[in-house]
Amino acid sequence: MSVYDNMIKVRDTARIAKDKPVLEAMQLIIGEVDRKIDKAARGDDTGIFQLLKSHLKNWQAEYEIHPTEKLKVEIDVIKLFIPLDASKEELIALYDEIKPVNIGMFMKAAKEKYGSAFDGKTAKEIFEGKQQ
Repeated sequence: MSVYDNMIKVRDTARIAKDKPVLEAMQLIIGEVDRKIDKAARGDDTGIFQLLKSHLKNWQAEYEIHPTEKLKVEIDVIKLFIPLDASKEELIALYDEIKPVNIGMFMKAAKEKYGSAFDGKTAKEIFEGKQQ
């Protein structure tokens, strides 16, 4: 089951439970996915994860400036659908395991192991730090 399908299930459950804050957050999130990701591509979670991470980052920045209960619910709900990024320690262990000769080799190995659940900037910093 894709992330999009899970999002639809959560929205429907919130509707049945009359959980208005979660329902509104889900309608907003699903609406964004519907507008920005082609229907045929919604089965591929990678694009949805990237969109959700982008929205999460924006909402967290806005929450720091203007904290509201509605925004807090939206942040909490969107976090349900985003996989946790691989930790810095996990990326260091991967580096030590494969001993890459270039950054492309390291990024490819990280993508194969973690998919979109790793921070490219952190991986680059690890590679550059180990090369010195």
